[in-house]
Amino acid sequence: YPQNKVFHGIVIEIKNTNDRNVNLEELADRALDQIDTKNYARDLEYYGIKEVVCFGIAFRGKETVVKTG
Repeated sequence: YPQNKVFHGIVIEIKNTNDRNVNLEELADRALDQIDTKNYARDLEYYGIKEVVCFGIAFRGKETVVKTG
């Protein structure tokens, strides 16, 4: 559990693909959707973290897209 509730909580979901046909922007959006639908931030909020920042990261080799939500 968090030692200092003053700091922001962070939730990160990472998606990887080797398929060149997959849009990394959409994959990063799917990562954020997964954070939301599976309620990953719930435990941080339960322990009193007021601000939770979520990151959806998608990558293919060295190509990377990072989105926040």
